[in-house]
Amino acid sequence: MLLSGVDVAANYLLVKAFQYTALTSIQLLDCIQLPTVLALSWLFIKVRFGLLHILGSCIALMGVGCLVWADIEDISADITPKNRFLGDMLCLLGAALYAVSNVSEEYAVKCYSIVEFLDNVIIKCVPFMPFIS
Repeated sequence: MLLSGVDVAANYLLVKAFQYTALTSIQLLDCIQLPTVLALSWLFIKVRFGLLHILGSCIALMGVGCLVWADIEDISADITPKNRFLGDMLCLLGAALYAVSNVSEEYAVKCYSIVEFLDNVIIKCVPFMPFIS
């Protein structure tokens, strides 16, 4: 249940970010999820990654920093820099929450069988089915 709450919060933050920043910024900033998954998997699941994975994550993080800086410096857009920064931060937080959700699901599948994990997901989702329209 907690995993689904994190997933919903991440989705809400990414949708909310559309009000404050540009679509291209959101699409590019959402890619921060991959380095975050890499870091969380290394910390909590003890997955070992190669040098190319780490190098790619570092390049992605530098790109994200440059993109946030460019959004703040962009004065030609209709959106004020303060609002763009807020939109960028909402997007980064949403991507980080997606990463937490993905790593948590990976950990749950690692600890339990895939059938047991999916069984728990289905059992917990069935009570909410009448509310989905």
